[in-house]
Amino acid sequence: MDASLKARIFRTDLSAWNNKWYVIFGSPIFAAIGVLLGWLFGGHLFSSELGVVLIASLFAGATVLIGNTVLAVIDSR
Repeated sequence: MDASLKARIFRTDLSAWNNKWYVIFGSPIFAAIGVLLGWLFGGHLFSSELGVVLIASLFAGATVLIGNTVLAVIDSR
């Protein structure tokens, strides 16, 4: 993985990004999408409330990571 791509994904340094608005608007939007997907699929995957909350948190983290990776690739071009 490119060093600048790692800096964009794993650090909170906005100066690594060409357009800082990707992070400011992208991360909360991807987190909201992840929570929504987690709540939708969590009820089908788990029957306990704790399981639903955990799967929603997992989906939120995964969508933020995947979404910011896609934005970092777009930003590096």
